Amino acid sequence: MARLTNQGVCYDLTETPYVHEHNGIVWHFSSVPHRNKFRREVRKRELWLNDSLSKRFGCTMMLDLVADIQLYKQVETRGFYIVTNDGAEYFTPESIVIAPNPMIIGIVPDSATLTAMLGGDLIG
Repeated sequence: MARLTNQGVCYDLTETPYVHEHNGIVWHFSSVPHRNKFRREVRKRELWLNDSLSKRFGCTMMLDLVADIQLYKQVETRGFYIVTNDGAEYFTPESIVIAPNPMIIGIVPDSATLTAMLGGDLIG
């Protein structure tokens, strides 16, 4: 059972009841307002970042996960904890490596090679 403060804040994100599943990731929040702000703004942030980077690089960019992490870091100020649909847990954004999907982009090293090159776990 999660321990909540009188104001309903849960400081242990691994035990929080405030979760939201989006894009195959379960995002954990310390409070209802943080979760609600993420829910409210996540699609807008994805559209904005994809549009901004597409204009900058002159090709269509589909980086919803990058936008999601960016927003989560901004909204959830009491920690970081996400779980991917395959059960991988991430406690810091620095432990995440986002690799492009080779079916969409083209030739990319296999995930074992990329993991070795970058020294981290992969999402994507």
